[in-house]
Amino acid sequence: MFRTLNRIGLFALCAVVTGSLLLPEFRVLAQGVALEEIVVTARKREEALVDIPFAVSAFSEEELYAANLKNFVDVQLFTPGLTYQQATANRADRGVPNIVIRGLNINAFSGSSVAALFFVDGAPVLGGEVGSFVDVTRVEVLRGPQTAYFGRNTFSGAVNLVTRDPGDEFGGSVGLDLDRFGTADLQLSVEGPIIEDRLSARFTVRNNKKGGHYKNNRNGAREIGDEETQSMVATVLATPTDTLRFKLRLEEIEIDDGPQPSFRFPSSFANCDPDGNGSMTYRCGTPPDVSVAEAMVGHNDAFAAGYLANGNYIQDVVAAFSLYSDSSSRQIDGEGVFIEKMGLAKRISGATFSAAADLPGGMSLDWISGFNETKSMIVSDENTLPRAPFSPIADTFLVERWSENSSHEARLSSPGEGRLRWTAGANYVNSEDVSSCVAGFFFTPRPFTCRPILESSTTGAFGGVYYDVTEQFTVSAEARYQGDEVSVPSGGLEAEFNDVGGRVTIEYRTADDLLLFANYARGFRPGTFNSIIVTLSAAEAASLEANSGAQLDVEPETLDQFEVGVKGTLLDGRLQGSLIGYWGEITDQQIQQIGFFIDDETGLESGVGILTNVGLLDMNGMELEARFQLTENWLLTGAFARNSTEYVEGICNVCVSNGAMAANTDHLGNQTFQTPEFSGSATATYTRPVFGGRMDGFVRGEFVYESTKYASEANVLETGDRNLVNLRLGVEAESYRVEAYVTNLLDDDTYLYVALNTDLDNFGRAFVSALPYKRALGVRGTYRF
Repeated sequence: MFRTLNRIGLFALCAVVTGSLLLPEFRVLAQGVALEEIVVTARKREEALVDIPFAVSAFSEEELYAANLKNFVDVQLFTPGLTYQQATANRADRGVPNIVIRGLNINAFSGSSVAALFFVDGAPVLGGEVGSFVDVTRVEVLRGPQTAYFGRNTFSGAVNLVTRDPGDEFGGSVGLDLDRFGTADLQLSVEGPIIEDRLSARFTVRNNKKGGHYKNNRNGAREIGDEETQSMVATVLATPTDTLRFKLRLEEIEIDDGPQPSFRFPSSFANCDPDGNGSMTYRCGTPPDVSVAEAMVGHNDAFAAGYLANGNYIQDVVAAFSLYSDSSSRQIDGEGVFIEKMGLAKRISGATFSAAADLPGGMSLDWISGFNETKSMIVSDENTLPRAPFSPIADTFLVERWSENSSHEARLSSPGEGRLRWTAGANYVNSEDVSSCVAGFFFTPRPFTCRPILESSTTGAFGGVYYDVTEQFTVSAEARYQGDEVSVPSGGLEAEFNDVGGRVTIEYRTADDLLLFANYARGFRPGTFNSIIVTLSAAEAASLEANSGAQLDVEPETLDQFEVGVKGTLLDGRLQGSLIGYWGEITDQQIQQIGFFIDDETGLESGVGILTNVGLLDMNGMELEARFQLTENWLLTGAFARNSTEYVEGICNVCVSNGAMAANTDHLGNQTFQTPEFSGSATATYTRPVFGGRMDGFVRGEFVYESTKYASEANVLETGDRNLVNLRLGVEAESYRVEAYVTNLLDDDTYLYVALNTDLDNFGRAFVSALPYKRALGVRGTYRF
């Protein structure tokens, strides 16, 4: 606690002292200096953020640029109740993104079963991701069930990216960002009219190359954690009449990353005995501080004697993988192996098309279609040792993932004015995905082994009704009926799930324009299959069900949540904020566990991974956000969240499956893992004219706090608290902006996450920690023409 308070104090001191370089005298509170209104589309129509009666955080294009928020990893730092995971038990790369809202880190077994989802201009991106923010003008983070308007996979919330429209005048911009680790982020944009007032276009390219912050000590040169993202976006806007509008946006993203920045601790680092058997078998508390110069960092590219520890050998490994490219067991048809080194390669294609028509009487008709395809390949060394544990060939694997989805939505809305307002619509979403397809070397070369393709088709009908009982009191109801058809064609599996969810809200607006509200919302996560059961005999399946309760169909899980809150604008528009409390319960939670059955051939007990609806999770918390224009020069922002979760019923999978904790299976009362209970941020920005008023000078300080995150539901291994301080100083004129910055000023070295792993030398319990970005000095600039 004292360490955190000291760092907060240092942050404030740095901001004030640096700001004083530009401040000859502190100005009194300015009169009439109001904050700009933030407009969002959280309810499928444009509304002021402070008028939305549920939890929404929004970042304008100006705010995204001011804080240098280039992607969703950055946005999470300034959003209360949000965690964005890009990690699995063995890797800390960008391979498996996972949006965690209000601590609801729940099992996602495919891209179509996540609890929260990305949307681009309202079109869902199932199983995919959005890469860098290219031509994004606003980010909206909606917390709590958003089933009514956003549908499938918005069980805990939704994230909507609103993209830029092409301008009707010729122009563009050039941006460059450089830092001491070799980061070079270059973006070029150009836009203009094709047919004056009727047709315009915009084209943007971006190459964001981030240098690795660590070196692989085993070979002395290999960079760890380097990332490269290349993006191309083309947008066309047509307005053939004053009441008709069409927009088409195409995006291509290529990601090529090196070995991820992770640190593997073998079983020799165990320091506790959770099983009570008298030997140290597990790690409790936080990971040790181990010098990077003395230990192995990241997944190793140095192999056994006789093989060169350089890129040529890695190329040989990849070439060997290509032998399986035509294997009938592969699920990514027609695609060669496009990864060329140890690390991650990902290819993303996306398209959205929207049409809007203004109808007589003030009504509007909207259409949105979307398409997204994501392919990823990861080459990694699973044991991270500089030698193979059992053979001359290291245990190196290629893991593929693939997802594709398309969606269509039609919506009819009433005028935005009047006591009675409404929206009605229907949508259809189709998706296919393969969660993993693996080939590699372990003793001998192994061909691709793939999970079957999971297909889902979702049809929904939705609507909302809003009625002003008085000028101050409003009631509303939003609902969706949704039918999910889920299938595994190769296994002959098919099931249908029908659900109804939505939200009811009461609002009261006070005389001083504060919004008081309360709402109840229900969300659901689609059901799926225990497809392993179809490979068992009738006797084995019966044994599995008797021992674990596993059945072929896994039912949907449901979240019931209540919110109460206040939002508004005070002090002549200089203060905007919200304070929200919530509580809820997940029932029929899908819990992953090891199920046991008696093998027909051997007569012995055997275990398989299964899902059962045996979980019950309670949640509650509060979230605070505020923006304050203290004076004409000073802008302050802050956010804080306490997101408490508690396992009430269920099975501790890591306890049951881990020999080190076999006798310690009680996790009830613990919180969910890989997400903090407390998080917060604060910023202070001082701006004033400089150089005779020809430009504005600014200084900005940022502080971010995250409480500890546990490695598993057992809640014994954790990261510790994280504290970040960033400083920015620069000048801005009408056509350009230049800034110098330092990120992670205090060089906080808290691990970003810690996860359980296996020590392949002795099959004991190891763990992997993701390394943070170090202190970095940089400069960035933008020129607009």
